[in-house]
Amino acid sequence: LEGGRPVGRRDLLDAFLWYPACVINPCWDVLAWNTACACVFGDYASKQGQERNTIWRLFFDPSWREQVVDWEREARKAVAIFRFNTRQYVGEPWFDQFVAELVAGSSEFAAWWAQHDIQVRHDERKVLHHPTVGRLVIQPTTLQLVGAPELRLVVDMPLAEEDTLQKLQRLVGGVQRGIDMALVI
Repeated sequence: LEGGRPVGRRDLLDAFLWYPACVINPCWDVLAWNTACACVFGDYASKQGQERNTIWRLFFDPSWREQVVDWEREARKAVAIFRFNTRQYVGEPWFDQFVAELVAGSSEFAAWWAQHDIQVRHDERKVLHHPTVGRLVIQPTTLQLVGAPELRLVVDMPLAEEDTLQKLQRLVGGVQRGIDMALVI
């Protein structure tokens, strides 16, 4: 309890003021995000449907391709992690349709999906090139939410390299309460 009221997921996202943070489901749909996440990865509020899906954006959003340094390496890992995270949905029509669209639209996704690689964790450092502040070095940390085990909180921890924290602080621009949630969980 905080101030006599329960602390919820919205408060948790808000607590990561300078750190990009979002809540995702097993298929990597972004359900909620903070301002730092929107500043680094784009405004999810302006996105609909598949545009809010992380694996979709990685392969079909040109700005993400430009932003991710060593895109091929990161995209290959993402496919292997996505395969692991979604294993329980294989055979469900909506999931098979989603994967078929990814395969049809991206030769890279099709080739890497066909390899059947699996990776459980995605906590390795990532380097991004942000169009406004330049290079950012982050390390994702994924937490499972009690009471909603199908959801995960992903927090991109800024590493000291490239003055990432200072750049994130400039990017967010001194926002005191940085929460932009399109969906309340």
